[in-house]
Amino acid sequence: MTNLAKPINILVKRRAAIGDVIMTTGIVRELKRKYVDNANIYVATDCIEVFKNNPHISGVVPFDAAKNEQFDVVYNLDDAYESNRGIHYVDSYFYRVFGDVNINRAVELFPDDADQSRVLNLLVKNELLHEEGKYIVVHLRNWHWQAKNISLDVWFDVFTKLFEVRDDFKIVTIGGHTDHTVDHPNFVDLRNEKLTSQQMMLLCDSAQCFVGIDSGPFQCAAAS
Repeated sequence: MTNLAKPINILVKRRAAIGDVIMTTGIVRELKRKYVDNANIYVATDCIEVFKNNPHISGVVPFDAAKNEQFDVVYNLDDAYESNRGIHYVDSYFYRVFGDVNINRAVELFPDDADQSRVLNLLVKNELLHEEGKYIVVHLRNWHWQAKNISLDVWFDVFTKLFEVRDDFKIVTIGGHTDHTVDHPNFVDLRNEKLTSQQMMLLCDSAQCFVGIDSGPFQCAAAS
């Protein structure tokens, strides 16, 4: 590959929300893979946490602070899916940037040692590391937009069927204070732990599976 005297400055923009921003992480990885040292990749977003420790970018700035004129190429992904609702969110991003989806589109997050330590402490505290303490992670989302929720009747049916087969499983609930949990000895409530995206990913790494619906935690699990 020929090295440019002056690398191209590329800006990738996606304002929010966390799940939507996590789905852009494959874009910056593949841009860096394509250009290597011939491009500096920057991100503009309101979910700066998502790009913590990301090795593919040169910097991340708040969405409203980014000045398009300072960059050679700008990819604004804010309306990519909204303009093409018939395809997957991630595919819409890749079509906009690369004109192709036959590329590695996996999402990724990069935890550090502090993230590892915090999640390990939570696993130990809640007795989730033992052989008999296998667990699943669930996000019982309770959002104002009902299309993004799963009925509690459905959830309880899932849990009933699970306990009929394995009554030793722990169920770890994550999310925010508006989301649901269940008052039951097999449930571990981590909703108020304010886990970062990287920490939720690590929590899912040790889990048997994740169950949820379109949300930030869902995409953290996708990165696991």
